[in-house]
Amino acid sequence: MNFPKKNQSVELRKLISFVAKKPDSWFLSCEKEELGNQDFYRVLSEKLKQLSNNVPIEYIMGESFFFGTKYKVTNDVLIPRPETELLVEKALTTIEDNPKRSQKILELGTGSGAVILSIILNMTQNEKQIIATATDLSEAALSVAEQNCRNYKKVINFRLGDWWRSLKKTDGPFDVIIANPPYIGSSDQQYESSNLRFEPPLALYGKRKSMDGLSDIRRIIEHAEDWLTKDGKLLIEHGFKQGQLVEKIVSKSARLGVLERFEDFAGLPRVVSLGFFKKGEGAWMLKNL
Repeated sequence: MNFPKKNQSVELRKLISFVAKKPDSWFLSCEKEELGNQDFYRVLSEKLKQLSNNVPIEYIMGESFFFGTKYKVTNDVLIPRPETELLVEKALTTIEDNPKRSQKILELGTGSGAVILSIILNMTQNEKQIIATATDLSEAALSVAEQNCRNYKKVINFRLGDWWRSLKKTDGPFDVIIANPPYIGSSDQQYESSNLRFEPPLALYGKRKSMDGLSDIRRIIEHAEDWLTKDGKLLIEHGFKQGQLVEKIVSKSARLGVLERFEDFAGLPRVVSLGFFKKGEGAWMLKNL
């Protein structure tokens, strides 16, 4: 997870426009008299106090932009990150490269629903039928995802529960499974003083904290082959220092192998694509760890 430096002037402009219920561009041309009445200044003062306490502006405004689309967010869900857009891009390519007209896709740990909704909203091949399922362990997070789903009038089967345990047998098997699971380890001290303290620990560290942050990725990979179609793919986002560690986890699978690795916009390892390897391909993966 990357956390760019805040541009305070941009955030201030956004906040003033938000409280005034105007678009961002309005602030640049408005007159002082247009800024509002006493209620406006009272609300703005409250919001500015939150901002000065380093509360992320997405939580203050209750919304976040991801993959060009606005989504509702609360402090029950992780704020969608720019580097996670890579996961959406690769999922779209995987779906559209698959000749099947009807495909089942699954997102494990959906949070706000921004990832799976961005996939559905950006499909360019309209003839494809997508049957989407999304899970989360947090009931509050699923409530946010369901609201975002209603806002864009899309259909997603939401499942409450712990990873694979939340699914019904009839939900699968899936052609594409995507996951941006918790991957911050308890040893990652750099995050302790960051704005992460405002985000849900469950989405950052998982149900059980681990030193390397990979406990949830292990659980996902361990049972993925039970839920993938024979040509299905599992796309997982991981920390930029975790690529080789993830591949070592995959190497313990009898049937799954690493198909592709992808770097984010900063050139850092970020997403891995897994699938059933053909005879002999597993040795290639192990040799290259």
